[in-house]
Amino acid sequence: MRYSQVKSFKLLAVMADPDLRFERTLRSSEEFKDVDISRSRFDNLASARSELDVPILMSKADVMINNSGDIDSLKARVDEIVRQWTL
Repeated sequence: MRYSQVKSFKLLAVMADPDLRFERTLRSSEEFKDVDISRSRFDNLASARSELDVPILMSKADVMINNSGDIDSLKARVDEIVRQWTL
């Protein structure tokens, strides 16, 4: 069975500006694998086969969050949405 066929299934999309995503990638590169990633390589990853369905899935989301703030803001917003969904 597909998740989307489950009545209670909810899809939450999280988006951020590509410039901000790239900046975050560089900042956290010490912890992850993208230590020396270039901007062009980063941009090309958006065209990777595994990413092709992302825009379609995001358009089907029940809620979309703009993740342009800090991690605490994101966590608070996710908590708020999950609380609304579980009422």
